[in-house]
Amino acid sequence: MKTGTYAYKHLALSLLLGTAVSAAMADDWYVGVGGGVSSVDKQDLKYVMSLDAATTIGIHNTDIGFKAYGGYRLNREYAFELGYTDLGQTDIQGTWGANTAAITATAKGYSLSGIGAIPVVGNLSLFGRIGVVHWDAEMTCTGTACGTFTTVKNDETDPLIGFGASYSFTPNLAVRMEWEQSRQPRRHDTVGLEFLSAGLLYRF
Repeated sequence: MKTGTYAYKHLALSLLLGTAVSAAMADDWYVGVGGGVSSVDKQDLKYVMSLDAATTIGIHNTDIGFKAYGGYRLNREYAFELGYTDLGQTDIQGTWGANTAAITATAKGYSLSGIGAIPVVGNLSLFGRIGVVHWDAEMTCTGTACGTFTTVKNDETDPLIGFGASYSFTPNLAVRMEWEQSRQPRRHDTVGLEFLSAGLLYRF
């Protein structure tokens, strides 16, 4: 009898805690993925890499990127978000007199942001982002103009801003569109990065 009573109490407590955790997660936690077009500022590239000295130059500064993120909502208006972004690849081909070079650069970043949202009408909301992003970048060079430069890895932490819109199809599922930019002001050895994306968000 005591064993049965204990088992019932244990089951009831487990169900109660499970319901409470599920309710909390439904209100607070979310994850999402997205993809879109990334771009690097051409003028920044020319300045940082001294490309103006080239007799001919070709820069392919856009690519397909993707992102994954998870967040915690303090309420319907404010949230904190952690994210991972892969901006794809930038390709540069140049000629310096009789020498040529092909340069490939990639960038991946880890971000921490604060999100502020404003309900507009129905299930549509506008939001803004402000935070920081830590970039891991890699650049490789092939050709006679490269000299001893073959592969260089670098990492920087830059400010991150963004704005966008989200629309909730259900209490759990929403679509999000966003523009983001990272740029370090008052620094001459960095480039501006932009990412325009669309994706899905799921609330637990």
